[in-house]
Amino acid sequence: MAPFLYPTPVIQGFKEKIDALSVQGDRLYVGTSTGNLHIYNVEEQQDGEEMAFTLVEVKKALTRRSIEQLGFVKHLDLNLLVVLSGDLCVLVADAQLIPRREYCHVISVVYNFTPDGAS
Repeated sequence: MAPFLYPTPVIQGFKEKIDALSVQGDRLYVGTSTGNLHIYNVEEQQDGEEMAFTLVEVKKALTRRSIEQLGFVKHLDLNLLVVLSGDLCVLVADAQLIPRREYCHVISVVYNFTPDGAS
């Protein structure tokens, strides 16, 4: 038997083609081929087995092309969702679109941390 469980759909009736996924905390971010960004709230059910996904917001036409990659940057009080679409990089913060767009081809998020007790 494989060391993982078989995949099961968590969102039913989704009409668009999903190209990018990212989970951060209690949020599921879904990027589609039409450039829309769907934001879901993830809640654990009382039995601890099931997860409930509730649609919070849809940002329609966030980009003109397909959303290829999603990343999350957390630094101090700043929480940014980085969206890569074609050669355009869009920053989304706290469900508000920041009017800053840059050209790029790949995004990479690197975290440096020190384990507890290490000096």
